[in-house]
Amino acid sequence: MHQSPLLFLIRQEYASRYQTEYHPYQRTMTEQLYSPVHPVPRVFAGLLTDLDNTLYDFAAAQEEACRAVIRIAGRGDIEGLIRAFLFSPQGVAGPEPVREYLRCQGIEDEGIILSAMSGYETVKREAIIPFPGVVETLILIHTAGIQIGAVTNASAAHARERLGRIGVLDLFSTLVSPDTSGLKKPDPAVFLRAAISLGLPATRICMIGDNLVNDIGPAQELGMFTVHARYGDRLPPEFAGDAIPDLVADSVSALIPVLGLSAHGSGSQGSHQQE
Repeated sequence: MHQSPLLFLIRQEYASRYQTEYHPYQRTMTEQLYSPVHPVPRVFAGLLTDLDNTLYDFAAAQEEACRAVIRIAGRGDIEGLIRAFLFSPQGVAGPEPVREYLRCQGIEDEGIILSAMSGYETVKREAIIPFPGVVETLILIHTAGIQIGAVTNASAAHARERLGRIGVLDLFSTLVSPDTSGLKKPDPAVFLRAAISLGLPATRICMIGDNLVNDIGPAQELGMFTVHARYGDRLPPEFAGDAIPDLVADSVSALIPVLGLSAHGSGSQGSHQQE
């Protein structure tokens, strides 16, 4: 079975850096307790969602963009460039690690570097496509009167660009990002800020995300119902932390019954007005 370079490097780096006892994620028990077909004992008025690898496959888009850089530069390898992104102080959102990596490869020609950086951004942007069912599910949720918010560690500008790219930006009532809030996941204050922005108590909010540490654990601390987007999770379970979500989802459409909706209408919860 093919293993992506990104997943391979993450597994390798975690194994070498953190020699400790892991707590594997108890998927079987969680699935038995909270199957998507079972009723959820809450009435939700809001949905919070992570963006990268929850609404779209951002890791795949980055890998494709890294391949473009190597083609343009004519030097280097995709694994090395991905490693540069993973451990760059510039973060993974922008193209600056491309410059750092190419200079380490002995490329000083600014024209080549700028061309590679531009190519990276263009290919990454064009490679961002929604996971199956994302657009339809979010439209259904929004139409039912359930507020939708985003919590992300990307910049607000990048987040809006990606949401616009997949055609759902107008469905969001709020977006909490580090540059607009001064907060970063996994700080529970990120989720509290989003709840306040939606005007809802945490217990009336469902949170979906691919990362158990950044998305699931802190949302649970506030009392939110949590859904693990397993379909987008690139981390091996043994390195994902010990948070156990309320629901494990292999498709974003698993949110539909959780929120009391059906694929054909708004379900029994009506407009989900706050009590």
